[in-house]
Amino acid sequence: MSAQKKIAGASCARYFFHLLIFKVQVFFLFTEDLHVIATRPTPTYAANVKALFDAKCAVCHNAVASGGLIVTSFETLMKGDKDGVVIIPGAPDNSLLIQMQSKQHFANFSAEELEFIKQWITAGAPEK
Repeated sequence: MSAQKKIAGASCARYFFHLLIFKVQVFFLFTEDLHVIATRPTPTYAANVKALFDAKCAVCHNAVASGGLIVTSFETLMKGDKDGVVIIPGAPDNSLLIQMQSKQHFANFSAEELEFIKQWITAGAPEK
């Protein structure tokens, strides 16, 4: 075998070795992200969502000044208002709450807060 063929073969082997290492690194980076997502705790009304509703919504949406919907307890929030339910567990895009918050509303959630509420609804809107 000539010296040129040996050099070309070594270069090709080195290229594929580096490509393999790169693919393995990308794989582990991706699976690490999946691990973080998989271990993130599911938001619940009691632990996370109630405080957000209390801070952003309860001034108008309470038993005294209901604004059509009472958000001060899990039961009243899930009951909805005179038009029916506003949260459909597992279906944030079909939930009236998300539809109203996606439009101009007196006290809109920030984009991050709205995404958090969507995650909660997607997870089934658990109370605890």
